[in-house]
Amino acid sequence: MVGTPPGKRRWSVGVKDPDAPDHLLGAIDLQEGSVSTSANDSNFLVADGQRFGHLLDPHSLEPSSASESVTIVSRDGTLADAMSKAAFMLGPRQGIALIDSYPALAGLIAYRRSDGHVGVVVSRRLAGSFHPAPTRMPQR
Repeated sequence: MVGTPPGKRRWSVGVKDPDAPDHLLGAIDLQEGSVSTSANDSNFLVADGQRFGHLLDPHSLEPSSASESVTIVSRDGTLADAMSKAAFMLGPRQGIALIDSYPALAGLIAYRRSDGHVGVVVSRRLAGSFHPAPTRMPQR
């Protein structure tokens, strides 16, 4: 994104809730940059009643379940796209550590908690710009 939307100081980018794709986990406010999200909720295969995501773990060659979705913000769109996939494979703890290790990146990772609900971890540089939805809010 270059510049700002008419009449506003920042862009507001919604992050989909992996459990309810017509709702948001929250929104990221940013002035400019690229945003890339990697998730298994759009591209998947259903075989024998089981859903398989398109993001494959390079170690096992099986669909990765380390994350539900990863959203990266960067000035470089290609870097944002590549890092969203890498962080997805690493999962919440190692993925956020990877994101935080690059000064030009910010991001968040949605993952499946042990209780079955979706959890979210946010990188240090995104903490002030991500606004979680108080409850699941419908997309506009």
